[in-house]
Amino acid sequence: MQTFIVISTPTAMLRNCIMQVVLEKSEPFVCHFCTTKEQKKRGLPDRGVERELKTTIVACHSCSWSGCYQNYLDHLQQQHANFECIDCHERFIAENSLQEHRHEICVHRYLTCALPNCRELVKWNEMKAHHLSNKHQKLLLMFAREHINQEFKSADNLGMIQNEFNEVFRSVETMLSVVDILSTDYKRLVSDRDEMRTATEARDTKLNEVRQQSNANDERIKSLITLQTESEIELANIKRMCQDKQMLMIDNDSIIILEFIYPGAVSFSLESKKFGTSQYGYVFTLRVCTTRQSRGEYLSMFVTLHRGDFDNVISFPFSCDIHLRLVDQSNRNKHIEHILRPDLNSPVVSRPRDEKNDEYGIVEFCSMDYLRDPQSVYVKDGRFFTQVFFDFLKNDEQSSTKMIIN
Repeated sequence: MQTFIVISTPTAMLRNCIMQVVLEKSEPFVCHFCTTKEQKKRGLPDRGVERELKTTIVACHSCSWSGCYQNYLDHLQQQHANFECIDCHERFIAENSLQEHRHEICVHRYLTCALPNCRELVKWNEMKAHHLSNKHQKLLLMFAREHINQEFKSADNLGMIQNEFNEVFRSVETMLSVVDILSTDYKRLVSDRDEMRTATEARDTKLNEVRQQSNANDERIKSLITLQTESEIELANIKRMCQDKQMLMIDNDSIIILEFIYPGAVSFSLESKKFGTSQYGYVFTLRVCTTRQSRGEYLSMFVTLHRGDFDNVISFPFSCDIHLRLVDQSNRNKHIEHILRPDLNSPVVSRPRDEKNDEYGIVEFCSMDYLRDPQSVYVKDGRFFTQVFFDFLKNDEQSSTKMIIN
């Protein structure tokens, strides 16, 4: 090993004195038996001899094995590899092969650091990391400073170099301390990054769960909205059915007033809700419509007798006169009125066998001009009213007379 320093100008002096060149010559091979040192020789194999050896039959010197030479080395490696490298545990059939392996080939062999004030045993494959370590760099700087103190005798140059080297040494120590701090900060930042990554992954997992729960809630909300809409539609149908089933009643004067929405100049047919003569009486509906006759267009009114819940306890046929009136809304009592007298022999007033009987009424109740006139007193705010009066007293008088006569 040879160490030398290259020196030039004072600034380059310090720079070059830190650099060292270690020239290593390949170590000679040492025989284990006679300790003779010989340089390793490398030769080219004779291919003709190699071909002959492959066909040569040889016998093992240690056991009864015999076979081709090309299989002999495999046999020795498998059966007679009695030498083991203590560093990498590779096995060899000859001790000189082991020595060559340990001195030149094994990557786990230990070498001595070439720095005089270090001389640390380091594995061959870790030597580069050792050279870059803080310990080796500090020892290198110390070696350079000691070498400078020994080599240079000039006071001026020595003081200049010493001051410059001291400054560099302090800078290096400062840098090393900063590097240690940065290394600590780096480790802390790596730990913080790992914690943040773990927290982020946990948050993402939680966010995915919340998103899935939100999607499930959205589906449930949609189903609830659909159910609510269906319920509202069903409720509206129930209300309409209830309204349809809700039956109107005549008042104590045997009168009921029915309201109709006037559709304008077009032809129409409007039917009222069911109304009863009492809670346990007859059930009727009134239909008003337009009817075309040869003499013009008229408003018609028809009465229909419906099946009731108490038809079994009331008398049939229905024999009372029904007074139909188109109401004058100007309060001048110019009502248009007709009396509808039932035909007791007609099935329209007999007890209903089906849901309702056929309707009967007055076809030419009044001309449609009474309703279409813009100044009509019968239509106000798009509505007109009909009054239905049941003359029960006249029917009772006739029944009493018949009973007296009988």
